[in-house]
Parts: sequence; structure tokens; C-alpha cells
Amino acid sequence: MNKEYSLYFKNPEERARKISLCKKGKPSPLKGRTYEEIHGKEKAKELRLEKAENAHRQKGKPKPGVSKALKGRIFPHMYIKNVPSHRKGLSIIDEYGEKRAREIEEKKLNARIKNKTTFKGEYNPNWQGGISYEPYSQLFNQQLKDKIRVRDNFICQICGIPELECDKRLHIHHINYNKKNSEMDNLISLCPKCHTKTNHKREYWEGYFKRINNEAQDSHHSP
Repeated sequence: MNKEYSLYFKNPEERARKISLCKKGKPSPLKGRTYEEIHGKEKAKELRLEKAENAHRQKGKPKPGVSKALKGRIFPHMYIKNVPSHRKGLSIIDEYGEKRAREIEEKKLNARIKNKTTFKGEYNPNWQGGISYEPYSQLFNQQLKDKIRVRDNFICQICGIPELECDKRLHIHHINYNKKNSEMDNLISLCPKCHTKTNHKREYWEGYFKRINNEAQDSHHSP
């Protein structure tokens, strides 16, 4: 093995640079192709699951490559100036002065008041005709709620968090959003956070919970 050939394998950075120069200006043969076209359906499914698991594991963790790239870097004055007060360790009064701080707080307060009135009732994009003001049926009592929690093993049926790890008891959600329908197959246990999610995309969540109930019933009746 000659000296140049030996260095080619011993220096991965130089090898990568040469490969990059060699391919520069040439379109990638994989461009525009899906995972299924490249790897096949089974392998593509494995790769996607692996990618999702890695993303979940890395969620909230610092990215080493990014941290290394930004280490010691001096940002322009405009970026430092626009950093929020709480990140600079300053109060809004220290940063802007008492008069300007009061103006900012008043502006925020007026915006909150305006939003409350602008998006209230029928003007809210999630308005469903006022069904949230309708009373629950008499069957929907604490005894029934406990039955649903026991049936669902005291676990949120979206995220899987146990009731013991919640700050509050699991909420009991009406699957079809009809408060008067308190049949057991129309009720499901959710943690407070996930229960809030169900206020949006109601058709999706209704179908999702119905599938869960159907699967549970099929498994219960199967030998």
C-alpha cells in the first residue's frame, strides 16, 4: 500500500473532503426518492421508527454539534439587544425605565382584554353553539367517574401517564362531546393536559377514542 493510499484511510476528514469535491455539482442519485423506494417497505418502517425514537430521546437535550459551533462566538449587538429581559437577568423597569415599562404593561393588559372580548362566545373559532354551558346528565356522578378510571386502569388514554403522577385526578371525557350521553362506552379517562388537547380537532379525537374503545371491546370478547 503506497503512502498516499494509506493516508487516505488514516485521515477521515481529508477523505470526506475529497469525496465532497468529487461529488460537487453532481445531483445525488437518492434525491427525490422516498425511504420505501430506497430501502423497501419493511426497512423504511424500521428506519422511521428508529428516527422517531432518537428524536424523542434527544428532545430537550442540547445538541453537541450546535453547542460546539456556537462556543466562543460573539453575536452582533442587535442580537444581544433583542434578548428578552429575563434572559439578561434584568427586570422590565431596569431595561426600559419606569415610564416605558408602564406603557408596555398597559399595552399587554389592553391586548389581553381585547382578546377576551374579540374571541368570546360565538366569535371564538372553537365555538360549538354553546354546548359547554349545557348541564351534565344525572348519571354523570362521582361513582360513574370512578368506574371509568378503574376500567382504564387509572391511566390517561392518550399519553399513558398514571393518575398517581398527575397533580389532579384523571378527568372523564365525553367522547362525542355530548354531556347528556353518559354511557360507559362514551366516556374515557384523560389527564388534565390531554383533556385540554381535545378541545381542538374534535372530529379527529372522537374517531381516535372510538377506535380505542372498539379495540378494547374486541380484545375483551376474543377467546
